[in-house]
Amino acid sequence: MVDSYYSPEWLADCIAGWMPSGMKGAILDPSVGQGALLAGVERRFRRRVELYGMDIDQNATSILSKSNPHWNLGRVNFLSERSRRSSSVWNSVRKNVPLAAVVLNPPFSYRGGAGLACRYRGFDGLLSPAAAFVAVVLQELRPIFGVWAVLPNGILAGRRCREFWEEVEKTHIVRIEQVLPSTAFVGARANTSIVSIIPRIAPLGSQSGVTPTGETHLLVNQSGVCRCVEVVRGRVPTYKSWPVRECDTPFLHTPDILSRNQRATRLAPSQLATTGEFVLLPRVGNPVPLKIGIHRGAYPVVLSDCVYALRPVNQSAVSDFHRIILASSSNFADKYVGTGALHLSIGAVSEALREIGYVPSQVKASSAVSSSCSCDSDAVVA
Repeated sequence: MVDSYYSPEWLADCIAGWMPSGMKGAILDPSVGQGALLAGVERRFRRRVELYGMDIDQNATSILSKSNPHWNLGRVNFLSERSRRSSSVWNSVRKNVPLAAVVLNPPFSYRGGAGLACRYRGFDGLLSPAAAFVAVVLQELRPIFGVWAVLPNGILAGRRCREFWEEVEKTHIVRIEQVLPSTAFVGARANTSIVSIIPRIAPLGSQSGVTPTGETHLLVNQSGVCRCVEVVRGRVPTYKSWPVRECDTPFLHTPDILSRNQRATRLAPSQLATTGEFVLLPRVGNPVPLKIGIHRGAYPVVLSDCVYALRPVNQSAVSDFHRIILASSSNFADKYVGTGALHLSIGAVSEALREIGYVPSQVKASSAVSSSCSCDSDAVVA
């Protein structure tokens, strides 16, 4: 037996707020309940999304169908393969409709603590109902942009599900976006968080999205979103000085990466400046914890030779790019090397970007942001 605790409106808006700003296409909630999560998605993205919902409760889906006739709804026991296969909604999102994303507030547990037998990649064992929902979504549906779910805090580190999450993290970035108050659900006290599960997009060179192991991954340019990133290495030494009359542009060094709006204490000549919006990383220093900043592009800056700027060609996606880099910080931190001062090479930066599905290229600090996308070109190199 499952106890139902439905998502409040404020939580639905929080989940929708964590989704990429350019989200469009089909969105599924496989435990739709009273429809709060889909309503939150609809409030944010409006007509850009097509909404699908499933629930084991026939009464819940009937009520929702009357109040939201433009939604695609059906009664489905999501954890039953037989029930899924007999559902027109399931067959639509699995076969007929490219699925952009899944939003999810699954049942956390069954009374009695029973586990469910599940298989996912190299995992074969018992999972809690919440983890089982995630397993079915990732195994059967593979949403292009990922999953945004409310999950109990212990699910990621718990012994029962640990091996499952290790398998998930081989192909996805799993990140706790927001820890929720224990009073988030009326009638229950539960320690929960909003968790994002984002695909690690396959690098160029994969044919038809299939890896040598036969497992299918999303190609870089299949989502219709440019994944090109320009890697800018700062070139100006900190000891460099110029006549005051020539200095009119903020000069950024490592200590300025995390400062509010990167308000540098020094100025440098504008002809050395880097323009646009980008993510900032230190080139030299201890990467634990790794400093990761974001420059919003309201003004150009001059970068010291101890700073990298990672500049998406799709400038409207810099906030989403920043979140993904934060979630992948260990990828970058692991690549700092050196017997003296640890440092991060251009090649290592490019490798880390490719590992999470981006297409890097090195450009000069003074160059403008590219106006063309090269995601589908095998000739792009770092």
